[in-house]
Amino acid sequence: MKRFDEQGFDTWISEATADNVFAMEDYHVSCGSITRAPDGQYCLVFTRWPESVGFEGRLTHAEIAAAVSDHPAGPYTFDRVLLERGEPGWDCDVTHNPAVLEVEGTYYLYYVGTQGPGVSEAASDEAIVGEKRLVYRNNQRIGIAMADHPLGPWQRFDEPILDVTPGAWDAVMTSSPAICRAQGRNILMLYTGAAEGDAVKAGIARAERPIGPFAKIGTLDIDQLDNGLAVEDTCIWFQDERFYALMKDDRGYVTKSEPGAFALLESEDGLSWQAADQPLALRKEMAWTARGIQPVACLARPQIYLEEGKPLVLSCTVVEAEGTRAYTMQIPLQT
Repeated sequence: MKRFDEQGFDTWISEATADNVFAMEDYHVSCGSITRAPDGQYCLVFTRWPESVGFEGRLTHAEIAAAVSDHPAGPYTFDRVLLERGEPGWDCDVTHNPAVLEVEGTYYLYYVGTQGPGVSEAASDEAIVGEKRLVYRNNQRIGIAMADHPLGPWQRFDEPILDVTPGAWDAVMTSSPAICRAQGRNILMLYTGAAEGDAVKAGIARAERPIGPFAKIGTLDIDQLDNGLAVEDTCIWFQDERFYALMKDDRGYVTKSEPGAFALLESEDGLSWQAADQPLALRKEMAWTARGIQPVACLARPQIYLEEGKPLVLSCTVVEAEGTRAYTMQIPLQT
């Protein structure tokens, strides 16, 4: 297996085909997290929300669903909604940002839930922005659900697993969980948070068990990240006795490239992080077998699927052009 100190992450990327795309008519699709069921079937756990409410509707109308396939890179077929909207509780209005972890036959679904003042299905992007949108955003918390099968049924909990900390950098909201369990080590979570009037930042939490309790370690301390709103949409994995993370580099601080590209970070212990020797992991473009290189408007929510410690697929959200439906792309990796 090639190490990142030998070649860049971009050398792992294979050309994509239509089979690697998972899209749904009338829905934006995002945040794909791949896991394998006990029967060997692959499940793509993802977020969807109606196209009618616009792209900003992810904060007000999203729900977590699943698709299935015989291969981790697809093609995937929609199966069912996993976490219904409208259930009583702290996550009654929205569930999104799923990340699935399987430990000894039990599946743990980390996700973001929230509630708000109510926005109709016919609302546009313009109707969702402003104070109503801020309520949904500020009520975001990280939760967990448990199941014996990735298609459920999922047991939800009455309280978030990672709440806000008054007076801290994440005093207003916690969001976007990325989860990792290294052999013989604790559960690590990278997440984002914000305080009142402050920028979104990335932080670290740790637990001895998948269901917590999680102890917050602090914010991600990297030289290039001296400004808020610098990174988001993190994924984390353990490979070759090191931790790695992909992040959306919103300002280009880490990659020294175009804003919005994916950056690669690495760590020996999961707590102290630095940019990889070749930090630019993926530009805002897709490499297609039939179409060649295609620039895209947005790449988001990277997640790595591994089998027996080997990365097989990079799942990420793609928006090809402004105003088009978001979909997830399951890119095969050549490792």
